[in-house]
Amino acid sequence: MQNASIQNGLFLGIALIVLTMIVYFIDPTFFSAGFGMTFIGISLLVYILFMVKAGNDEKNSLGGKITFGNAIKPIFLAAFIGGTMSVLFNYLLYTVIDPTLSETLVEGMISDIENNSWMPEESKEQTIESLEGQDTTPTLLGSLGTIAGGSLVGFIISLIIAAIIKNKSADEIDLNDDLA
Repeated sequence: MQNASIQNGLFLGIALIVLTMIVYFIDPTFFSAGFGMTFIGISLLVYILFMVKAGNDEKNSLGGKITFGNAIKPIFLAAFIGGTMSVLFNYLLYTVIDPTLSETLVEGMISDIENNSWMPEESKEQTIESLEGQDTTPTLLGSLGTIAGGSLVGFIISLIIAAIIKNKSADEIDLNDDLA
């Protein structure tokens, strides 16, 4: 379990970092613009693909038979490793690589609001006032909180994937192995 989980977790982390860098190099304001939701959706899809791969790798290493308990461990470990790498990279991106990124994103949001034709003027002004001077740079403590929250979400997704991947209950595996 350990090697496939760690390997899939590392590949997940690298894939998320590469995806972040691609978006960053194209246009950093994509993180907060309408593309932001698409970026989150693509990231979630990448997470799920590597989590499923980790579960399937474990299942294959066990001869095609896996219980729910045996499936959840490698799935969650891969998600935890990849998610932690991604959060730590984002922390470095905002604090070391481009310390002005937070300001750039806020300016992009303000520009989007100013160009918004369906929003009433007074709402625009209130929203812009609340955004001006706002610092969205992640802190180390905030990043640790993001890792904790992401781990909880990753665990819930791991439960779902493990329930789908499992093909036997523990009793069926032991009974069938004894009969073979």
